[in-house]
Amino acid sequence: MTSLPRRVVAGLAFALVLTGCSGNDSDGPAVATAEPSSAAPGADGPEVRTDDSDDFADQSYVAMGDSYTAAPGVEPADDSSGLCGRSEVNYPHLVQGAFGGSELTDVSCSGATTADLLAPQVLATGDVPAQIDAVTADTDIVTISTGGNDFGAFALLAGDCVQTGCEDIDVAAVQAGLAQLSTDLAGAIAQVQERAPEARVLVVGYPQVVPSGSEGCDDVPLDAQTIGLARLLNQELSNAQKRAAETAGVEFVDLYAATQGHALCSDEPWINGGDTTGAVPYHPLESGQRAAAAAIVELLDS
Repeated sequence: MTSLPRRVVAGLAFALVLTGCSGNDSDGPAVATAEPSSAAPGADGPEVRTDDSDDFADQSYVAMGDSYTAAPGVEPADDSSGLCGRSEVNYPHLVQGAFGGSELTDVSCSGATTADLLAPQVLATGDVPAQIDAVTADTDIVTISTGGNDFGAFALLAGDCVQTGCEDIDVAAVQAGLAQLSTDLAGAIAQVQERAPEARVLVVGYPQVVPSGSEGCDDVPLDAQTIGLARLLNQELSNAQKRAAETAGVEFVDLYAATQGHALCSDEPWINGGDTTGAVPYHPLESGQRAAAAAIVELLDS
């Protein structure tokens, strides 16, 4: 009997294991999911609709998250962000701009884990306060997006999978990491709700990074089987965030769906490749930040 290549066996095993944890067995509240923006996308991403009503006037908005929220390398840089590498055109700033009168406190920080939402983030050059410190009883809107740094998922996806392949992936470790992410993120959301019981809390999922088809490119030099495996990891990371939102009974912004067709290797990618032009490697470009903002504004307006 001819044995299957190790890469194929690993991919099949990974797919079978993760398929078992991607369903929704939750009996909790329904989760509102943003649809892809109806605005015509261009090189700069979808248009972020401006809200002219008074619904969000004088609202207090706190943005929590990691580098996919902070947007390091997307110019112009927010000089007040210190060690965190935030951009002045990341999606929190774009959402605040869409609503005009809202007051933004952006505490997103590159390298943040879910634990850093609740405790100080320790960096080599100094510590960053716990992100939850920005949330008060007067906070009206909170967006949260984190988890990719919790168990090395970003490093696995952008480093091992996208650049060299996923054949040596530790399936059990990934499955455990995804389950723990959902648990930890749901717990962090609960603490945010305790601090701001009247706030509208949105979990913002991760965008589509891996191509939807089977063709690779210079930024994703993989065969069709390995691309499928990397895409599965990308999807399951977003699914883990969605399960956390469901557990906590808050809304979920399905950014994976909203960025369909704009992954790496597409005609108009909203994710940077391996260079440092427009954003740090394998992170959303300004167009990707606009896609996130458009989806958030659409959901808040619904």
